[in-house]
Amino acid sequence: MSQKTTQFRETFSILGMSFDVDLGNQLAENLPLGNLPVDAWKSWLSAKTSTGFKPGIYTNEDHLDNVDLEKPLLLALVKFPSGTTSPMIIDGWHRLARALRDDVDSLPARMLSPEDSRRVRI
Repeated sequence: MSQKTTQFRETFSILGMSFDVDLGNQLAENLPLGNLPVDAWKSWLSAKTSTGFKPGIYTNEDHLDNVDLEKPLLLALVKFPSGTTSPMIIDGWHRLARALRDDVDSLPARMLSPEDSRRVRI
C-alpha cells in the first residue's frame, strides 16, 4: 500500500496576487546578490500607531529573533492594478522587520528576471 503525502509550498499574497516562494528561491539560487536598503521598504509593513493600527504587511514579532538576516530577500517584478511595474519583496518580510528593529541599513537580496517573475505567479 502506498502512502499519499501532501507537499506544502510557501506562498506570498498581496493585492490579489499570489507567488510561489519556493519556486522563486529555486530560480534565484544562482542570481547575483544585491543590497536592499531597508528604510525604502518600511512603509509597506503594518504598525501600531498612537491612533491605532496602520494597515500593511503583517509580521509576527515573536518570530523576528528566529530569522536569518544573511539569507537573501527575494524580489519579483510585479504589475500593479495601476499599470505600473515595480519590484516587490515576495520572501523576507520578517527579515526586513528585524533589520528595522535592529537598525540594520541593508539586507542581501536577489531580483527575479521579468520572465521568472511571471513564472512564480500563481
